[in-house]
Amino acid sequence: IDPTTADTWEFGLAGTEASPLTYFASNGTGNGVLTAANLNELNFDDNGVFTADAVTYLAAGGSALALSSWAETGANTGVFESFDATGAAEFLTVDECAADSITLFAYGGTTVDMICTYNDATISMNSDGAWEPATAVTISVNDPDANKNPTSAETLDIGDETEVIPTIKMGSPLTLAGSGTNAAMAKNSANSATGVVVGCGSENSCSGTSIGYYTLTITNTTDNSERLRIIHSLSGGVGTATAAATNTWINVTTGHTRADLVGLAGTVVLNYDVTGPCALVTCTAVKVYVTDAGKNDTNAMGTAGTINVNITGNDQAGVYNLDDGTTRITSADKYSSVARATFSGTGQTGAAFVTVNFLLTHGSLASTNLYNADYAIAADFCNFDQNNGSLT
Repeated sequence: IDPTTADTWEFGLAGTEASPLTYFASNGTGNGVLTAANLNELNFDDNGVFTADAVTYLAAGGSALALSSWAETGANTGVFESFDATGAAEFLTVDECAADSITLFAYGGTTVDMICTYNDATISMNSDGAWEPATAVTISVNDPDANKNPTSAETLDIGDETEVIPTIKMGSPLTLAGSGTNAAMAKNSANSATGVVVGCGSENSCSGTSIGYYTLTITNTTDNSERLRIIHSLSGGVGTATAAATNTWINVTTGHTRADLVGLAGTVVLNYDVTGPCALVTCTAVKVYVTDAGKNDTNAMGTAGTINVNITGNDQAGVYNLDDGTTRITSADKYSSVARATFSGTGQTGAAFVTVNFLLTHGSLASTNLYNADYAIAADFCNFDQNNGSLT
């Protein structure tokens, strides 16, 4: 043991004083476990054994944390840490840890309880004087639940299905997971031609579940954001090989009809976020469509009313008017009330459910984790009216 260099020690969390699982790891040679006699010979006395009564709530990657590594902060400081210089922590609690679950750590006759707990977020607004039109206001959100590592700042990701996203809901937006009447969009529903279909290898064809697709279930996220959570279990279907595809459709038949959208006052927009799946497949382009096909069949775009919401670039999250210059649902201030909506398909009634179709372009999926992916997406129809007095 060299006092002029920083030491590293490893502890098996299931060790005991009689049978320690302690390793001197400074030289990286994979030394064997030290016995109680070894620790006594090194004058550890009652130290040298770091344990946890259970590892149920501790995680390392996708597995329980069984071996803990501690590095000295400097030569002969005697202070050891379990996170690296970038702030990446070795000790992680499992996702959705049950509240008040306890892990008991022990070292040198001292014990410490780690308790899984949850906190409500707080939000505050601050402006210089009265908050008047055209006056900036600072909105601050403090969310202790998201502060997983006190030494670094975390970023909340819309696409992370496990994160609680502070949400301000204005009016009555039409969302994927929080509203609608489509039975195929009910919680825990499976992939369905009239619900959610993910997959396919062709840019122009994804008929129901007849092409390569993923077996999946859907649910909502456990917060107030009304994001849609999509959980893949395996790839399936026939035809195009999903793994070799460089295009993936995420097709959602919403619970909202064409009449619902056309009947909205003011200007109707689609607010969407597919950063979650795009992070898994590294999107190079994203196209977004809205149709009144009533089912997840992009072959039906020829007969359905189709709005090209955004078909250029790689905008993985954005807010766009439902108006592509030809097909539209837009404000009567811009078009006459008669021509306000041109959104209608051949043979489709106003009762047909509206679909939202995302076409993600990416490299081959062979090396990605999409087969067993779990992510969240958002797609909200919102309408705003600042001109014709509807108070929307």
